[in-house]
Amino acid sequence: MREAEPQPVRLADYHPPEWLVDTVDLDILLHPTATRVVSRLALRRNPAGTAGAPIALDGDGLTLVRVAINGAPLAGGAYEATPQALVIPAPPADRLMLEIETLVDP
Repeated sequence: MREAEPQPVRLADYHPPEWLVDTVDLDILLHPTATRVVSRLALRRNPAGTAGAPIALDGDGLTLVRVAINGAPLAGGAYEATPQALVIPAPPADRLMLEIETLVDP
């Protein structure tokens, strides 16, 4: 869990997202201590964004199980996972299906 208080995002600090999400599909298997969540995101690069920008997703209190793009699992060196975020520095295409499997202790 995060210890610090959330910081407000000011309009002056806003910038358009680098990636746009067209659809989200979630499969959730509830469990008292290890709920499994599989998310499938249809992503496309934002034409108004920065060319070559990574995919950066926030997450807190999640245990990463698997990451795949277009059905192919990503090797550990193809992404960076921290307790707060998942970053894919070099996405292989401008349109893709990102699948992420995580565990969370609700």
